[in-house]
Amino acid sequence: MSPHLDMPETPSPTGSFSMSHFSNAMSHGAVQAPLYSQYNDSFETRSIESTDSNMRRNLIPGIYVPTVTFFDPVTEELDLDTISSHAVRLAEAGVQGIATQGSNGEAVHMSHRERNLVTYTTRKALNQAGFGYMPIIVGCGAQSTRETIELCAEAHANGGDFALVLPPSYYSGLHAKSTVVDFFNDVASASPIPILIYNYPPAAGGIDLNSDVIVGLSKHPNILGVNSHVATLAN
Repeated sequence: MSPHLDMPETPSPTGSFSMSHFSNAMSHGAVQAPLYSQYNDSFETRSIESTDSNMRRNLIPGIYVPTVTFFDPVTEELDLDTISSHAVRLAEAGVQGIATQGSNGEAVHMSHRERNLVTYTTRKALNQAGFGYMPIIVGCGAQSTRETIELCAEAHANGGDFALVLPPSYYSGLHAKSTVVDFFNDVASASPIPILIYNYPPAAGGIDLNSDVIVGLSKHPNILGVNSHVATLAN
């Protein structure tokens, strides 16, 4: 599916989640670009440049690398310098984009604050190195619709361009038939950035979205594509 360059805002099917909800939340400080001085006093803590927030980056054919997250081996705090230099090294090597908070990125082990800092640091490093045009895909999977939307809003605030979303899986055995479809439609309707479905059964309680479900979800104007990790076992 090609990128939706002029994506219209679409109302949530349930009416519970909307862009206005998160715009209001951000204006009142509930969802905002984080302050990170406790991690590194020398790190620039202001929001991403205003020109960056208005930039529409597209996904073009090529290699997109899911980055690992680097930690200080002693303090176990995020290693911002290595995160920055690694992102720039990948860009200089010729990749078309970077994905943070994927399976390689250990997002499930990090707080929102840490996840946001990784994305912010990556965007800042790319911008400063002359790669401001390079898109960042941000993993935004969570077990509730509300938290997933919150992660999408935070990804956007910290310089992310696309949200990679796993289906909720903790209660997968109790899901109604429409649960996953409703989840993706509601998230896509509220997210300020386009959604990529992350179809990865081993990381989602065995949930494997079939082609009919994916084709149906593709009709949503804010669902851009699918990243699929499906293992095929031969007898």
